Amino acid sequence: MRLRENALLKLEPQVVAGTNYRLRLSVSVPLRVAGRVPRAADRVESFDVVVYENLRRRHSLTSWEPARDAEPAAREVKIFLVALDDNGRSGRRIGCSDSLVPVTRTVNAAGGALLRAALEELLAVPHDYDARLKNYWRGENLRLSGVSLRGGVATIRITGRGPFIAGVCDAPRITEQIRATARQFPSVRRVDVFVNGRTLASALR
Repeated sequence: MRLRENALLKLEPQVVAGTNYRLRLSVSVPLRVAGRVPRAADRVESFDVVVYENLRRRHSLTSWEPARDAEPAAREVKIFLVALDDNGRSGRRIGCSDSLVPVTRTVNAAGGALLRAALEELLAVPHDYDARLKNYWRGENLRLSGVSLRGGVATIRITGRGPFIAGVCDAPRITEQIRATARQFPSVRRVDVFVNGRTLASALR
């Protein structure tokens, strides 16, 4: 773990036979994958810490606990949406001459991985994001039921009805959206998606 810049959130001195200093620290907890520490996938967590200073001004750490009432940290992630018939002008060209376009969103990710937060944001965005961009992860009660990252492989599990398919072009849109959203993080090298226990490819047939 490493302290973030401007990481001291609170300090309360308490005089005893010496002094207890109660601090709140904001700490980046890196996700280590294959020996690398990808900053984009850090978890940001807050901790309540007690440091004791005795009468000889020697210090010792007496308590280190997760902050129970800490406010979630606002972080930026990208989700990937589709510009129809854009032919690669606004982003990477996919499927039926569409473009895959990154959109920056702000999420509350303290105490949780940014990967999970980004995926939940993708599932929550409406089909008509704006006049130009569409989200093809549409259905009924679609939600992220689990996500794990091991050895560079992100395993994503989704439940609910859908995603709904309206034509042959929807399958590559759906597939590329979730893959790109997960692979924005350097620690993710491969993405496996399951919908109600079935592979995404099988669910889209």
